[in-house]
Amino acid sequence: MEKIVAEISKREKYINLLVTAAGISGPKVEPDSEKASELKDKLFNNESFSQWSDTFNTNVSSVYFTTVAFLPLLQAGKESHGHLSASVIVISSMSGIMRNAQGHFSYNAAKGATVHLSKLMSYEFKKAGIRVNSIAPGYFPSEVNNFL
Repeated sequence: MEKIVAEISKREKYINLLVTAAGISGPKVEPDSEKASELKDKLFNNESFSQWSDTFNTNVSSVYFTTVAFLPLLQAGKESHGHLSASVIVISSMSGIMRNAQGHFSYNAAKGATVHLSKLMSYEFKKAGIRVNSIAPGYFPSEVNNFL
């Protein structure tokens, strides 16, 4: 990420907007049994720590590290154009604020973390003059949900 920022810095003195839109769906397992032992077997045996880690790292960690890497260019935009001119838009998902897992526990949990990460960055980065907001789109046809 630092190489990308360095390359952009060679061409641009600042940026005013960063949009982070990272997302993979992770495993899908429907919690469709009323028996706890069946739920446990289905969920535990069809998901893995590795899949959860991949989903979290893509959907949350990459948003954090991308945003942090671009902070100096964003602040330079604020200094060049004044207050409210440096913004980060985090694309999250309605799935991150829903109660229904829709069979995507890891995705929904990661998107919930992305929503909260946006709040944390919004508070902490305001000192540097950088706004952070999150957008939570609803369901739409895409590669993630196999409509393409």
